[in-house]
Amino acid sequence: MDGELRVTADFALVASIVWEHDLAEVYDATNAKEFEPSVLDPMIDLLAELAQGGPALEFAVGTGRVPLPLRARGIAVQGIELSESMAAKLRSKVGADAVAVTIGDMTSTCVAGDFALVYLVANTIMNVTTQEEQLAVFANAAAHLRGGGCFVVEVIVPQLRRVPPGERARVFTLDLDHVGIETFDDLVHQVAWSHHWINVAGRLITHSAPYRYVWPSELDLMAKLHGFRCRNRWSGWKCEHRIRKYESGGGLREGILRGIDATAVGHTSRQPQLRRVFGTLAVGLVSGDPPLRCR
Repeated sequence: MDGELRVTADFALVASIVWEHDLAEVYDATNAKEFEPSVLDPMIDLLAELAQGGPALEFAVGTGRVPLPLRARGIAVQGIELSESMAAKLRSKVGADAVAVTIGDMTSTCVAGDFALVYLVANTIMNVTTQEEQLAVFANAAAHLRGGGCFVVEVIVPQLRRVPPGERARVFTLDLDHVGIETFDDLVHQVAWSHHWINVAGRLITHSAPYRYVWPSELDLMAKLHGFRCRNRWSGWKCEHRIRKYESGGGLREGILRGIDATAVGHTSRQPQLRRVFGTLAVGLVSGDPPLRCR
């Protein structure tokens, strides 16, 4: 290796994890596979469909992987980003002048305007490492959505069943250029650590950070506490594997969730028709307005 970059810290239970300059500099390179059209295009297709031509707001906008191609589809996009370093990388890219970014915490930062779509991808809700602050993310999404809008959250279903009995860690990636290990360190608060060793152009990147894993049923409850109702759940951005459907009388039938859980949350003044699909969740506000509005 030509050099080594170590990005690690000793975190307590804090609201959100910030990606500082060293990690922001290599973020796109270490996540190159996520920029491939086979990964990105289905995501942009669905987000554009959900926006229905209206404006969108991305929580944790990062270096612009999603908002830039979404803006190219004709969707007006704004972003909230906690890391000035990540936002600076976004601003350096072609087309970034069309994506306004507000520096702040997605649990509380307000952006003026009503949005047809608020979305949060790439497991980023887990970077909010307390349950209270994850709840605040749902409250802030509701505060930004117009009637009939949608909140989308992409997050992996916790993989505790893959941990061998008596162990507290598992290898989740074992490639020539990337080794990833997660350790389940606090089962009470649902806090785990993700550890990475990544080869980027002959340079070893090591990175460790905590995250708070969250179960699909817990996401449902967080949504319900802020007046949302489930609309959809899919296993991926192509809307595969429907597992919950609307039944007469409001009854819901569920199957088992596996894989990626991308959550779409709808915001409407009337009760929506409900359906649940294998991986992505959509919920709508049943009645009235949320307690906070951002204008």
